Amino acid sequence: ASARYSDENTYDGSEPLREPVCIEFENVGLSIKDKGRTQIIQDINGAFPPASLCALMGPSGCGKTTFMNAMCNKASYGKVTGTVRINGKVDGLSGLDSLIGFVPQDDTVHVNLTVYDNLYYSAFARLPASMSKEEKLQEIETCIKVLGLEKVHHCLVGDAEKRGISG
Repeated sequence: ASARYSDENTYDGSEPLREPVCIEFENVGLSIKDKGRTQIIQDINGAFPPASLCALMGPSGCGKTTFMNAMCNKASYGKVTGTVRINGKVDGLSGLDSLIGFVPQDDTVHVNLTVYDNLYYSAFARLPASMSKEEKLQEIETCIKVLGLEKVHHCLVGDAEKRGISG
């Protein structure tokens, strides 16, 4: 469903921005392209239900990022095995690389920029060149609204040494 916008070109929350999806995975594995095809992860099964927030947790080095890279077709350094289904469709992620992402374990934002500035930088660096400036600005505003960042959009992100939007 497409989102509805008010006269001020802001998302009004009346419809979902994207249709919810169910992601299921069976026997997902990844082996590194070396002489012996070293198996890094193997036989991972599960699902991310529609319209849910999922957290992948575990100790450092257990394969969380490797698993997400494999799931998102971003593991060019290895051979991915297993089946991933999007709403029941096998290989539903094919061709969607530019729409898929996840929050990595390390921050990838600029701590000395505001929330808005970080989104602006990302939008103009990542969104298609064919999008107009106005469309990109609208995407930034929609993102701020959907994430509930209106009250902090003008605040510095900060880091462990310099407090910002997070304590």
